[in-house]
Amino acid sequence: TQRWNETKPMRTPRHGHAAVSLGNSIVVMGGYNATCGSLSSAEHYSTTSRQWSGFPSMNEARSRCAAAVLNGKIIVVGGCDRNHNILSSAEEYDPTTGVWSSIPPMHHKRAYCAAAVLDSQIYVVGGYNGNERLSSIEVYNPTTRCWSLLSNMNLKRSS
Repeated sequence: TQRWNETKPMRTPRHGHAAVSLGNSIVVMGGYNATCGSLSSAEHYSTTSRQWSGFPSMNEARSRCAAAVLNGKIIVVGGCDRNHNILSSAEEYDPTTGVWSSIPPMHHKRAYCAAAVLDSQIYVVGGYNGNERLSSIEVYNPTTRCWSLLSNMNLKRSS
């Protein structure tokens, strides 16, 4: 129809959250609201039932984070905690177990960054570390469970 259709609102008001597609769902995690600050909660929207439902909460509250799906698992990186500290931590959600687990932290703390998957690795690009925008890029290899730094971008970037 080439037009936007409004859906039901999310169960928890939030902004500065991350979202990914997983199966027939859109999973929204983290974010910020005026009542709670940074959130660890998550919820998912089923494209078949057109309903929002609960989803397991992350281990750590984070807003202004980035996320991507890598090898069928949701990876969430960085962001800001409830005390507005910028995070280097990361965690993954395994839909086969329904559990969030910590993965090794990134080399640099960053919020307002971007994440993308290429060749079975997740790339985290730019962001803000509390003092300045970042030009750094990190890549996570799930086989070795290690982060590596790549060459910096020419310009510092954050969302």
